Amino acid sequence: MILDNAPENEKMIAHDIQKDIASAISFGIISSITKEIGDGLFSLLVDESRDISSKEQMAIVLRYVKDGCVIERFVGIKHVSYTTGLSLNLQSMIFFSRHGLSISKVRGQGYDGESNMQGEYNGLKTLVLNENSSAYSVYCFSHQLQLAVRAVSKKHTYVEDLFLLVTNIVTVVEGSTKRQDLILEKQATLVYEAIDRGELSTWQVDVLDTLAHHSDKKFEARLTLDEKYNGYHGRFVASFVEERSRYCECHETVYHMQATIAKDGWESLLPQVSSFCEKHEIEVLNMEDMFCFPRKSKRLAPHITNLHHYRVEFFYEVINMQLLELNYRFSETTTELFLCVASLSPIDSFSAFDKQKLVCLAQLYPSDFSAVELGILEDQLETYIVVMRSSGDFWG
Repeated sequence: MILDNAPENEKMIAHDIQKDIASAISFGIISSITKEIGDGLFSLLVDESRDISSKEQMAIVLRYVKDGCVIERFVGIKHVSYTTGLSLNLQSMIFFSRHGLSISKVRGQGYDGESNMQGEYNGLKTLVLNENSSAYSVYCFSHQLQLAVRAVSKKHTYVEDLFLLVTNIVTVVEGSTKRQDLILEKQATLVYEAIDRGELSTWQVDVLDTLAHHSDKKFEARLTLDEKYNGYHGRFVASFVEERSRYCECHETVYHMQATIAKDGWESLLPQVSSFCEKHEIEVLNMEDMFCFPRKSKRLAPHITNLHHYRVEFFYEVINMQLLELNYRFSETTTELFLCVASLSPIDSFSAFDKQKLVCLAQLYPSDFSAVELGILEDQLETYIVVMRSSGDFWG
């Protein structure tokens, strides 16, 4: 229909025409997205990479909330001659101006960890913050946490030994499909037995017994078994890692996790280790006995108890190392944001709700809350928590 009045030789195959059509469609789509955002708040996500023709491209994504749902929209790719923070910031401002967006409405930034993004002086994050102090940037939380845990795993001997051991196990298992089938068969049996007992089975050392007696890698498997059963600290380290992972999943911030483990973790961890050792016929150490240092003579070894060694030289030491690493990777503002936002978690009937933290959260955005609004916010939060806890959507 659209070509009825056009010349018969009009095929719309010229590159310039095709580009104009694509550009018009793109502009129309972005206009509908910006219209959906309207005068609302949004976050800016940017990444840059080189395409197949070796041209640097900057991808732009907008994140916003509509009708209670978080929406992310890819809004385009821009060619950039340089990938410096200044160049990326300039292209972002040009995009905002072209589509009627205001940087004053930005309330979050999401980038990778490169210096042109996260730099303290000329990084894109800093340049946007200079224009809008409420545009907080939080670098990928899960990745930062992974880097912090990984750093500590290489600094503490026992923790490093555990991860090396796990790597050896994975290497042995992945060496052949036969061993993988043995693992699957053994694990299936364990799961069925656990179901009959009403337990949840995660991983069992019995798998290594199967490898040691039936695989074509008996020697390597037996070495792994010897390491696994060699002393008390093998299971202690594993239990410690499990305990830390559980707190990572259940608590709102890594700092709360650190404080909780330091306070209550030891008392809950020790029975778990002893129970595991009894079940698998591993010697349970008396915490009041003197600790035996491997590869050290009794005359030269320090005279300390098992309790002191495992609780002070290992348990507390790893927690302190982890805390230092987390302090390095998470800024004070980022930590405060996590603590405040976590107060809105509906888990356990909003058990993490904290009115004062939410007031602090509002104070971090002075352009969004006036002095009068801050004054009545506490009463509004009281009403909010009553309504939420009485709503059937949050039961259980």
